[in-house]
Amino acid sequence: MVGVDIRTGAHECFERLVIEFAPGEAPTPAIPPGYWVRYTDDPVTLGQTDDQFVTIRGEATLLVTAEAWMYEVDPNGVPTGYAGAVDLFPDDVEWIEEIRLIDNFEGVQVWAVGLDRERDLRVSMLRDPQRLVIDVGA
Repeated sequence: MVGVDIRTGAHECFERLVIEFAPGEAPTPAIPPGYWVRYTDDPVTLGQTDDQFVTIRGEATLLVTAEAWMYEVDPNGVPTGYAGAVDLFPDDVEWIEEIRLIDNFEGVQVWAVGLDRERDLRVSMLRDPQRLVIDVGA
């Protein structure tokens, strides 16, 4: 699987962050990627460096790691590189202030998510299409 889209949405009692996946080119298996979601302190390391840091908007920073590159996929299902936004400031939510792709290397993507404060989370994988869903609670 490869990541192909990231988006947010507001609901009555929570806000949602979604990373959508699509089958990648063989030999990449079309199985759900492993993932890890955790709070961390700012500043966060940018990419595979140990000397480049970035501060994420908000009072709390969430790291979302998925074992799948972030790519665009052409009509034949072949990854073509990721051309989407890498630093997002969503305007359809209030608590999620910034989403930044801080690493996309060796089959792993890492997004730093700036929240207005630490909040309860519910994380799940959904199908059709395959996606990692993070619900940020009130």
